[in-house]
Amino acid sequence: MYEFKPIHQHYDDGLGATGEAFKEAADRLSESINGSRFLHAKIPICYLYRHAIELYLKSMIVVVHRRLYLPWTEGKDDARPRLKIGDELRYLDRLHNIGDLYVYLKHLIHEQKDRINALGNTDWDSFPQELDTWIETIQSGDATSTFFRYPTLGKISKDHIKSDFQENSVEEILERVRLTGKPMKVYVEEEEKDGQTKIYEYVDGARLEELKAALTKTADFLSGAHFGFRMEVAGGR
Repeated sequence: MYEFKPIHQHYDDGLGATGEAFKEAADRLSESINGSRFLHAKIPICYLYRHAIELYLKSMIVVVHRRLYLPWTEGKDDARPRLKIGDELRYLDRLHNIGDLYVYLKHLIHEQKDRINALGNTDWDSFPQELDTWIETIQSGDATSTFFRYPTLGKISKDHIKSDFQENSVEEILERVRLTGKPMKVYVEEEEKDGQTKIYEYVDGARLEELKAALTKTADFLSGAHFGFRMEVAGGR
């Protein structure tokens, strides 16, 4: 079985096994932060899941090409394969756009569905609609694999959703406390010069929840799909 060999000897060059390692790290980190004061913890968790998804997709693409002896773009060998994405040729190791990888994999499997499905008992050409929706959410949130790795300089309107603290007004904070009856954690800052007051609400990464949920569900789904794909299509390699 492929997991019990050195990574460099894996059928997919270790892409899938590395994806599993990133997912496992994300799962454990996600479990460990419950009730903790780990600020901005959802950022590394989201990145780990996102990278795992990218690696699962790449692994499955490589498996199809190698198992079916399909040439890469322009007939190049697979030492450093390139994919045709739209009108562009992109090296697989430089392609980080999950939407592009997903579309390529779906097209590849559909094109070769008879040969692929003949290798096992699964209809691999059947992609669930919810997976399409999750991928779209991920794509809209982090198309280039940089959103969770760096502060997005110069793009405050998009970057601010990553923060555990969100600027709010005193009036809005007091109104929410009145309506919910629940205490809130806030940081109040008053400028010495003009006496202007700013208030920051602790939201515990709440604005990342939709994106984190899509990443978690996609990683969970692809983890199982990738394992089955390796067993059937790659013959356990």
